Amino acid sequence: MSYTSYSATPDKDWGPDIRGLEHRVRGLDDRVDDVEREQQETQTRLGDVHDLGYELRRLRESLDTVENTAEDARDELAEHISDTAHELNRLKARLQALEALVRTDPDAPVADLDTVEPAWAELAAAFRAGQLAEAGLLSDHQRQLHTNAIQYHRGAVQQQRDARDRVIAAARTLATTEPGSKGHRAAADEFAKALEADSSAAQRHGNLAMNMVKARAALENDDKRRVEAGPPIEAGRRAELQLTQAMRRRLAAALRDRATLPMWFVTPFGPVPPARGTEKWMNLAVAVLVYRVTHSVTDQVLALGPTPAPTAQHFHQHQDLAQKLRKRS
Repeated sequence: MSYTSYSATPDKDWGPDIRGLEHRVRGLDDRVDDVEREQQETQTRLGDVHDLGYELRRLRESLDTVENTAEDARDELAEHISDTAHELNRLKARLQALEALVRTDPDAPVADLDTVEPAWAELAAAFRAGQLAEAGLLSDHQRQLHTNAIQYHRGAVQQQRDARDRVIAAARTLATTEPGSKGHRAAADEFAKALEADSSAAQRHGNLAMNMVKARAALENDDKRRVEAGPPIEAGRRAELQLTQAMRRRLAAALRDRATLPMWFVTPFGPVPPARGTEKWMNLAVAVLVYRVTHSVTDQVLALGPTPAPTAQHFHQHQDLAQKLRKRS
């Protein structure tokens, strides 16, 4: 038996495949490295964003602090400006007084703002009589309160009438419907509610009745007084107007003649009218003159004299003028 001789088949050359695989592995390694770098960069950016958010919050807090500080500074500055303006006005008034003393002509006339002529005394008496007559009347606010009391009572009376009408209507329905029917049951429910409303209105009516009686009597009495007080009030208003005109002429003449004004006048008003707000200055000065003449004030230091008792007729007038004078200081 013979055997055929075969030559061994050479092994396949795997070199190119291995090299390609190695190349692909290296490419994957590079991509993994790139991904890792991108991840690190992303984490870095996220850290920067976190730091940026923290920084923004810190800046906002700092900004709020600065704004609060600025607001406090503005308030403090406004207060300082107000105080400075007030002090400046006081210094200006003193400077005007000193200038007036320096420039006063020794031969300049002395303003007489206190002598009361007989005609002015009569006007002052008529003015006081008119004020007294008007003081005995109810104010518009008081009259409105009394009118409201009457209207409240009238409303309670109408509510009671409406409730009784409901009671009667429900009673009629009860009398004309079959017991146990739907209409009868509804009428019974309405009857109970109407009775409750009538009771409530009657109680309110009774509570308001006394106030209504007092209010009506007060208004009727005030109406009679107004008829009696009409002439003296009207005469007092005319006297006030004439007295005001006379005091304005008196003060204008003193200013025109550059007369030396009394201390009680210079203290609140200064020696000369201001360049601004002259008309307002003049009106207040004339009002003080009228007050002094009307109430016989002769104090040479205080423009309005001593504060009257709270029960005095002219107490509120004194308080009003005193407040206006304080605003000038």
